[in-house]
Amino acid sequence: MLSDGSLKMLLVGDNGVGKTALFHRLITNTFSRAYQPSDRVSIGCQMLKTGDFIELWDVPPHQILDHSPACLCDADAVCIVANDAADDDHLRSIPAWTQILDHCLSQAGHKRPLTFVLVNKVAEHDSGAPTVPPDGVVGIFIIDIARDLNVSQAVLAMVEAVKRRGATEDA
Repeated sequence: MLSDGSLKMLLVGDNGVGKTALFHRLITNTFSRAYQPSDRVSIGCQMLKTGDFIELWDVPPHQILDHSPACLCDADAVCIVANDAADDDHLRSIPAWTQILDHCLSQAGHKRPLTFVLVNKVAEHDSGAPTVPPDGVVGIFIIDIARDLNVSQAVLAMVEAVKRRGATEDA
């Protein structure tokens, strides 16, 4: 966690996977079925039930090179690679997104922080979503933003993973 007790989280992923929907679900607890393309960077803050505070960055794919180093310069930041369970191409893009993050951050002299994958829309589709994290990914969470299934639990698990990592580094 950051010195002020907050945790930065960066949402990345292909267009149409639910990044902006996840942003609105977590920050304003709202959901719209209408597709809302990420055309600009959105930053929002929210206090979790645990008292932890998150700063969530929704960055459009075409702006990831410009904004990921600024968001992820803190060692305790978290990357969230959002994916759509209904689209095999999105699921296959997970390693590409981790490579993009590595490249962006290495250019700025940083290492990629903890990275998680959220696979969205599972309630609508019998998904072949991965359950074993690919290289460089700490965990995979199966969620459904529209139905608010496992969204809060996934975020709380990410926060706990950051706290555990911080505790082991301090020991």
